[in-house]
Amino acid sequence: MKKKAVIQTHKVQFKLYAPTATAVSLVGDFNKWSPVKKPLKKNAKGEWLTRVILPEGEHQYKYIVDGNWVNDPGAVKFSDNCMGGSNSVRVV
Repeated sequence: MKKKAVIQTHKVQFKLYAPTATAVSLVGDFNKWSPVKKPLKKNAKGEWLTRVILPEGEHQYKYIVDGNWVNDPGAVKFSDNCMGGSNSVRVV
């Protein structure tokens, strides 16, 4: 009997400073780019936060801020996308 490979997962925090925004969602390859699956919650400092459990590897993502798709200004890595732009990349 073959052993199943154990996939390591990690709880990853995503944070975006957008004090004037009224709605922020996290979209990425980990949620099929769905804006309704991961809305963020705003704290008193104007930061929008959420946590996602992700497997090890690279994950492309963006934020949707009041209907506008934006990269994470805090990201250290980006990848070209098929829309002529780029996506933020989180390495777990």
